[in-house]
Amino acid sequence: MLANTVMHRRQEERISPENKEWAKSIEPYAMYESRDIVAASHPAVLNGFINQARRHIEREKELAAQNEAEQAQAQEDLPEIAEGELDWHIIHEADDDNGQPAQWSAKLPNGEFLWIDKEAEGYALYDTHDTDASPVSVSETLDGAKESGEDYALRFADVEEVEKITVALESSEDFSESGIGFYTHQYADGREGVRYRLVTTAEDGLLIPYPEHNRFFINRELAQEYIDNHADLIDVIGYDDMVFQSMREQSRYKREQAQKETFGHDVKPSASQKALKSGEPIFIDGQECVKVDEWNAGDNVYVVGNSVEDSDFFYASVNGKDFFEYDHKPYRDEVEDDYIDLEAMRDIDRHEAEVYSRFEGGAEQGFYYAISLTSDAHADSYYISVMDGSTGEEIQSYRDSHGDMPTFGTVDEAAEYCHMNGIDFENAAEVDQWHTIEIERAKAVPDGQIRKDSTDKPLIADDIQNLVLTNREYFALLFTGQCH
Repeated sequence: MLANTVMHRRQEERISPENKEWAKSIEPYAMYESRDIVAASHPAVLNGFINQARRHIEREKELAAQNEAEQAQAQEDLPEIAEGELDWHIIHEADDDNGQPAQWSAKLPNGEFLWIDKEAEGYALYDTHDTDASPVSVSETLDGAKESGEDYALRFADVEEVEKITVALESSEDFSESGIGFYTHQYADGREGVRYRLVTTAEDGLLIPYPEHNRFFINRELAQEYIDNHADLIDVIGYDDMVFQSMREQSRYKREQAQKETFGHDVKPSASQKALKSGEPIFIDGQECVKVDEWNAGDNVYVVGNSVEDSDFFYASVNGKDFFEYDHKPYRDEVEDDYIDLEAMRDIDRHEAEVYSRFEGGAEQGFYYAISLTSDAHADSYYISVMDGSTGEEIQSYRDSHGDMPTFGTVDEAAEYCHMNGIDFENAAEVDQWHTIEIERAKAVPDGQIRKDSTDKPLIADDIQNLVLTNREYFALLFTGQCH
């Protein structure tokens, strides 16, 4: 639906070229049959929403691929547990009154235990010592229960894992190091070649390349291939998360070094030392924070800080003028999307103010108001239209200060609303005719038949004309305030 909307509105300059190309890859043509599947949103809001949708789609694809890889690896790592490998022991403390065994236990590879209890229904297998819990299975024989335990161990046994190194994928757009060739290369045909490498944190918290200082990849595909081939050695997290972790580690390292230097002394930390968590202390929207991230996007400067007073809260600043509050550490694209939404709303407000100021000028500016009849097939209702003075076509429906479109059950209600709100509608003759029709309808009985006083003498042209003149006098009194 989004792609179809862009293709039908591809002349909109506020929709970015990237989003137009994306839409074209999904819906190459603006088909006549799909003209009704088009969002009527403001182009700036539409463009921002498409940015968010595309990021979400890409993120979902990455997570799906990552989960699929993890599940495949987990299947490969399942241990082979041969039949009879679990060593079952009799729990003699639970023997019955005849001294016969009634409970058995076996230790799983991960250190946990399975239990078999002899019960009235048979031999029940538990993964907890609490027999009030539901059993994993119930078998008719003890051997059957033990086989069930081995099947359970095969499915849930943990594999001894080597401690993995946490890394993140860094691009030459994030950080460049020309000494080893790690920078965005400019090709002769104008293309940009972004380089990639893995980074991890050193003992002091600083970011260092992994596995070697001069190891990098000329494209993202090669980097991903390395990650897939070394999944048993590394855990990959987002670059922003790695930067945040690095700042935390640097702060921890500095605190440890300070404690070593002052060991054996009664040192009271200063207020600045208490506030220091990571980065540098800053103020965002009057809140004292520790800077955790800063970046540029286009002409905008973004800064994110962690509240000193309450570390659960984060604050973001855009160009030092617009501020956002979060109860979590926001991703960069989350802050950028929030700023886009804010700018879109401002743009809409400016646009509506501009249009409203033109509407206020009435017909002199090429616009005028009219009371319109809805196309509801069940019952007539009325609303107010903003009309183009040159074509006589409706531009849009009138909206009040809350953004709502008022509707009315009778034309009199619509006319009175216009009078109360200073709206001069310019189709008084048409309104008079609707009022006349409503008067005639009011004379109808509930079963749809016409009253005798109406049918005895059918209306003629002169009668209709007199009614129209009467209604014009009525509206004249209404707008002068003499009629209620």
